[in-house]
Amino acid sequence: MDSIPSKTKRKKILVFLICLIFGFVAGAAAFVAYKQYIVKEPLDLTIFPKKTTPAETTTNLLEGTQTDKTLAGRHPLAIIIENHPAARPQIGLDKASIIYEAITEGGITRFMAIYGPRDADKIGPVRSLRTFFLDWSHEYQAFLAHVGGNIDALDRVPQEGTLD
Repeated sequence: MDSIPSKTKRKKILVFLICLIFGFVAGAAAFVAYKQYIVKEPLDLTIFPKKTTPAETTTNLLEGTQTDKTLAGRHPLAIIIENHPAARPQIGLDKASIIYEAITEGGITRFMAIYGPRDADKIGPVRSLRTFFLDWSHEYQAFLAHVGGNIDALDRVPQEGTLD
């Protein structure tokens, strides 16, 4: 009969709207807190993103890929790594620029991994030097890391001095 809502209906509608607005504000505040304090990501509320300048790159001379200019000039580092089935999985080979594989003895192979611009947190298992690894590392003027080696290779290390 009466098209105007009663006072109680208006109060219910008003209370509903206030709860809806409060719920929206509380949800937004919880989302912001979650992003900043739980996920620890800064919340980006910008409409137009800032233009960032990309890092200067240049060609990595070991493998020919583009890399950050500050890392491209690193001195190569060659590391001898075991490839016996019991030593697998090796660590850090994925960060090497170049990998040689050679038979050492008994049909077991070893790797000589040459590292350039990419860092590896760990590398190994590191193994012993052979003369051919020494010759190959000279081609890159690389520093060489190994643990022990055969007599011929170990005798050459102090005689040859620096790798220049």
